[in-house]
Amino acid sequence: MKVLGIQRIGFSVNDRDEAVKFWTDLLGLEFPPRSHDPQRIREYGEVTHTYSEWATESDKARPIAAVSTIGIEVMHKDPMPGSEGMRTLILTVDDMEQAKAEMEAKGIRWVHEIRVGNVFHEVFYHPDDLYGVRLGLATDRSAIGM
Repeated sequence: MKVLGIQRIGFSVNDRDEAVKFWTDLLGLEFPPRSHDPQRIREYGEVTHTYSEWATESDKARPIAAVSTIGIEVMHKDPMPGSEGMRTLILTVDDMEQAKAEMEAKGIRWVHEIRVGNVFHEVFYHPDDLYGVRLGLATDRSAIGM
């Protein structure tokens, strides 16, 4: 597996709007209107979510996130357990099938897989296997305008 870069970093927060204001005031980040609009994404194909046997209700919650133009993502933490802070690191990989095989061979459990037609694929892995961080591996999102 070859990691091409960091796609985005996700933070769990008590108040999403307050967090957007914080990051905007602190660093001048821009949070455009939600780019994850389900109607727009469906233009690229069916959106499917698959969960493993290790997925928790928190993994299935899918809260609405605000994503900055440089990939800082903030989402309301409920019903996600734990305190506020970094929750997810999403990396872009060159070959998703190879990446999935390598993670499985290393005993890293997947919890949530997302596909948008044949143009985008994202897999999230169990934080208990990764020092408390929920790792996501993804294909290039530019194919779906994100």
